[in-house]
Amino acid sequence: NDATTKHGYDPTTTCCMTLNAADDAKIFAAPATPFTAVIVCSTHGAGDFPDNAVKFKRFLTRATAPITPTVAVKYAVLALGDTNYDNFCLAGKTVDNRLRELGCTRFYDRGDADDGTSLDEVVQPWIKALWGPLVLAQQEPPPSVVGAPDATPREVITAGHVTASGSSGQLGATVAPA
Repeated sequence: NDATTKHGYDPTTTCCMTLNAADDAKIFAAPATPFTAVIVCSTHGAGDFPDNAVKFKRFLTRATAPITPTVAVKYAVLALGDTNYDNFCLAGKTVDNRLRELGCTRFYDRGDADDGTSLDEVVQPWIKALWGPLVLAQQEPPPSVVGAPDATPREVITAGHVTASGSSGQLGATVAPA
């Protein structure tokens, strides 16, 4: 939240939550307005999602389209993993690929950070360069979507905390009106 405040986002309208909590709130399932999402997703074990994102994974990967294509969703993903394990950054790659399959628009290249070498080699430059594209993504009109409501876009910013092992990092989300 400190970074979002530093970049002009209103802390009084911002809350943090895990992706499971975002799933419970149906942020992705039935968005009322276009939104922008920044997702930080760790991978642990054999390519597994962390516990606080398992419900979101089930939601995202079910066979029927889980996102109603009535609003535009723009997103970016920072994937965290460790090349010493199989399926490096698989959780983040799964989120990225599935959101694209569902018609969401990636506004910033995915970062794949490796705890096997140094997460900071990717994480810090990725975050530093994120803010310009995030502002542009929020300023650009959303892609035309049939049946989209005429509403003001909002953003969903997902922030992560990386533990010492990197692969068991935490996920979170921040929601604030634009």
